[in-house]
Amino acid sequence: MDKTANSNPLEVVEKIMLARFTNGTPRSDAYKLGALSILDLRIAGTPLRAMPYAIGSAEADAYFAGQLEGHAIFLVHQAAGSNV
Repeated sequence: MDKTANSNPLEVVEKIMLARFTNGTPRSDAYKLGALSILDLRIAGTPLRAMPYAIGSAEADAYFAGQLEGHAIFLVHQAAGSNV
């Protein structure tokens, strides 16, 4: 969990998600939900919920790919020492 944030952690997550997914390569809702799940976990301390897609489906693959990006986004955020 990111203890350096001065803002409400959920607001920080929302700002990061908007910054990352407003422009650039469009991503599916499943992908963005995967990224959100990791950012919520690592910044806000929200426990992971059950994965909402059937294993083996395209949505599950997108969700897991989004989780990987969520970890990468968090590491960049943490390295920058930034709240957003």
